[in-house]
Amino acid sequence: MKREPRNSDIKFKPAVVSWFKNRPDAQAHFDPVKEFLVSCYSGSNYGFINKKAYPEYRFNSVGNNEVYVVIRASQNHTLVRVRVDSLKVKIEFDDYYKTIANKHGERIDVYDFVVSKTSDLKIISDFLENMKFIILQHKLNETPIFNFVLTMVSNYALGSMNK
Repeated sequence: MKREPRNSDIKFKPAVVSWFKNRPDAQAHFDPVKEFLVSCYSGSNYGFINKKAYPEYRFNSVGNNEVYVVIRASQNHTLVRVRVDSLKVKIEFDDYYKTIANKHGERIDVYDFVVSKTSDLKIISDFLENMKFIILQHKLNETPIFNFVLTMVSNYALGSMNK
């Protein structure tokens, strides 16, 4: 598949449209998560990517010292993966932590959050609030760029999924 730039408008990603068309329940899990994170995001580098296996929506870039966030759709839930140095995250989130290898075999720290109901957004909100707090305590050049602004879990997301 030809690599195309990210786009926040799903109609420009035919593989995503097709995948969700065949799995409408999956889109019911995915959309509230995407809407919540988009409502909290202050950057401009976000959107769907074309991927045949499953839809993905990304925020920020891996190589720019930014907190990199990926949302992945699946049939029964949505996965939110946050790539950030584990030393910058409170231990209360250790249950969500794992180390994976990138395409070059290098180890990277990620935090995976599975969202199957609206109330699951709360832990993501708490995690992002933690990131904002930690980053404010460090010098800007030593910490990843954080483009998420949180006040609370968005009310419009509530009710969009099973609570």
